Amino acid sequence: MKIIFSRAEREYIVDNSETDLMLTGVGMELIDASEKSPDEVQVDASEKDYEEFLNSLRDDYIWKVQRLPDPAHLTGLARRLLPEFRSLTPMNFG
Repeated sequence: MKIIFSRAEREYIVDNSETDLMLTGVGMELIDASEKSPDEVQVDASEKDYEEFLNSLRDDYIWKVQRLPDPAHLTGLARRLLPEFRSLTPMNFG
């Protein structure tokens, strides 16, 4: 399964200490793939790694999106990759 990430999405996943997405198999592949391309990055992922990434993305969105100063990249990833995005309710800690 091929997943395409923009440069900004890659930077959010790889360089942001607020997220655990880098700890997934897809995130680790993204680190290696990002060295080969400065812009759009393509990652080949197994179905299992893809599902693991989606689960982590879902959790990050629900638990962290309300606490981020700039949630645009996390929201964009969730909107683009999670089929149930519209039904997700982020946690409000305020």
